[in-house]
Amino acid sequence: MFKRTKKLLLVVLVLLMLTSGFVLNTEKINAAGLARETLEVRVEIASTHQFKLLTEPVVEFEYPWSGVEKGKALLIKNAVISKIASNATWNLAVNNQSMTEFTVLIKRNGTNSAVWKQLSNNTALFSGGNGRQQVSFDIKIKAPEAGEIPENGRKSLNLGFTVSH
Repeated sequence: MFKRTKKLLLVVLVLLMLTSGFVLNTEKINAAGLARETLEVRVEIASTHQFKLLTEPVVEFEYPWSGVEKGKALLIKNAVISKIASNATWNLAVNNQSMTEFTVLIKRNGTNSAVWKQLSNNTALFSGGNGRQQVSFDIKIKAPEAGEIPENGRKSLNLGFTVSH
């Protein structure tokens, strides 16, 4: 019977050690959860822009157009359509690379507050926010002055685009 008590006592001691060890480990885990560190990380990401023309950068039209004799301008909606993907705000410079005999104006399509910008001898600047967006432009070509009447026929307006941040 003594052997049996000895075995029982040994089993109780082992169980007690195992249980107290488990409790100690649990306390260590809880204490580790209370310890807090602050780590400041600074990451600099270069801005990137992807610009893709979905239409040709050449706008063609016939001169004279209907209403030109009354001074009516030619309006070409969605003349140029592009996609811009950027991780930062972007600036887009649009310039007229070919046409000098007409007054050319451009505005961003789809915005109520868009203002016509001179494109004849200037660069028109547009801007936008980060993300992916489709950007389209309307072109307005004004009739030339009476003394500067160009030849009749097909005319081409070649546009150049530069994206920056």
